[in-house]
Amino acid sequence: MKLEALLKSVKPVSNKEVLSAVVNPNRLSPTQNFIKAVESQLELVKWDLEQEGEEPKGRRWYRVKDGKASTFIRYSVKKLKLLPDQTEETEALHVGRNYTDLVKFFGGLITVAKTGELDEIINKAANEMMAERATSRAKNKAKKEADAAAAAQEASE
Repeated sequence: MKLEALLKSVKPVSNKEVLSAVVNPNRLSPTQNFIKAVESQLELVKWDLEQEGEEPKGRRWYRVKDGKASTFIRYSVKKLKLLPDQTEETEALHVGRNYTDLVKFFGGLITVAKTGELDEIINKAANEMMAERATSRAKNKAKKEADAAAAAQEASE
């Protein structure tokens, strides 16, 4: 079989189209990553509540002060907006009065995420992060190339 015959009915497609469909069994989905992160928050809250054993590692998304338990909901560094009236100034959520209320909230959030109800919000945040990283990589590459060209210019003078 000749290459020409093999490729007769083949056409090029976007790399993203193929790569987004390739499943790496070792890679967690955005929703699985989100659930894992919320589970970490749940561990931190439980430790704050009981203060037994070794303190779990991780940065807290929440705060309990003056009878108010508040938290951000995050996907990595992105703060998620779950309510329609949340803005950049009101991304935090008041979820109760104490650590016990946070435990209930984070437990419920995990349950909801496992049903797939948050997939659209989580995937949007994941896609925004990937786009931001691609832009950053392109800027870094362009800067390195410009720096190398400037260095080569200086060396030739």
